[in-house]
Amino acid sequence: MNSIRKSKLGFELHPGDVVPNEPLLYLIEVIDGSTGEIDVVYVGKSNRGSSRPFTAYDNNIRRMIAGDPPRNGKEFRPIHHRLFDAYHAGQRVCIRLVKNVPADTILIEERLLQIHYGLFFD
Repeated sequence: MNSIRKSKLGFELHPGDVVPNEPLLYLIEVIDGSTGEIDVVYVGKSNRGSSRPFTAYDNNIRRMIAGDPPRNGKEFRPIHHRLFDAYHAGQRVCIRLVKNVPADTILIEERLLQIHYGLFFD
């Protein structure tokens, strides 16, 4: 089992038992400091493994803090604003790798996990 590490902003990175360089699903959780309540705020996929979820969100939030544009050059997505708010509120943010999935079913598996957490809106 891999150990938890922290990003530059202090986001907790939970790799679990997932093979890090294979296609995978992940959750982003915000944890209320007073109640300990866990709010799953995002379900995502990464065809190239854990590098994206473990670095891209942290990088974009640091860019928001600095007043710089997003990495994609367009606009920050709602998840970035949610993580920015959590960071400023002093809430814990956990990026948790859930499981490896075959690349050919990753979109279906992502949608099923989004539905499970009530995060998929048609």
